[in-house]
Amino acid sequence: RAYKLARTEQDFELKPVPVNVSKFKITELDLPTLSYISTVSKGTYIRTLSETFAEKCGSNATTIELIRTQIGNLKIQDSVELDALTKENWKEHLIDLKDIFTSFPTAVVKSTDLEKFRNGNETLTNADDAEQVIILSEENTCIGFGRVSVKVVKVKHMFL
Repeated sequence: RAYKLARTEQDFELKPVPVNVSKFKITELDLPTLSYISTVSKGTYIRTLSETFAEKCGSNATTIELIRTQIGNLKIQDSVELDALTKENWKEHLIDLKDIFTSFPTAVVKSTDLEKFRNGNETLTNADDAEQVIILSEENTCIGFGRVSVKVVKVKHMFL
């Protein structure tokens, strides 16, 4: 990752990666300051987007403030201020992992195999081959992450 290389103070060059900017709206222009809202694809560096936009306009840019308002299906307007959380209400604000990682395929472990699976054994599933899957119980509870190969699910990370 680029941030790790930057911390070592080594010279490096990032390879261009195709990104999709599906929204770019200027919300305020008070020179020399420009504010905008954008919707971008995974892998987009917003600071680089700002620099590229300025370069195309024949100028330079520095990102002063950056607010991520959404990642995947998680939206900032659905977030909760830490001060609002209490020992009585924190569970009301939990989001199930399967609802966070919606792009991951799932593999279901049958209840009859659950104990064996929790002890680290591989088990059969009806899921297709995938390097990363969310592993669910038959009750639709996330019990871990793993991989599936030839209808066999193997755990990588288990939640007890």
